[in-house]
Amino acid sequence: MQSERERNLTILYPVMKTAVILLVAKWLYSLVSDPGFEISFWNGFVQVVAVLGLLILSVVIFALSRSNFNVVGFFLVMLVAMIQILTIFLNTTGEALLRLPENFLLIAVSFYFITAAGRGSRHGR
Repeated sequence: MQSERERNLTILYPVMKTAVILLVAKWLYSLVSDPGFEISFWNGFVQVVAVLGLLILSVVIFALSRSNFNVVGFFLVMLVAMIQILTIFLNTTGEALLRLPENFLLIAVSFYFITAAGRGSRHGR
């Protein structure tokens, strides 16, 4: 029989996996919504490749175990947050600077989950 904690994690991990996929999708959308090629074929090609990449990434993320997701999924979140912080510093507008705290929080939480995955479970000790 599952403990209450295990039941909660059974519900929480698919939600967290979906959130990681949505964060990566948001970043990809902002990246490929207008790639800037003069020929529309290449714009469409880049967008199709991005959608296929996101679908493959989604399948991989949902197939990962909890400990592997803690490392891979939250590394992706940390990477996207770092890229967004870099973009904010390059664009230095007032509204963009307001997004710094949430991206810093994403990096901190991601770092926690990545390091927590390395510790493993303490129930068997």
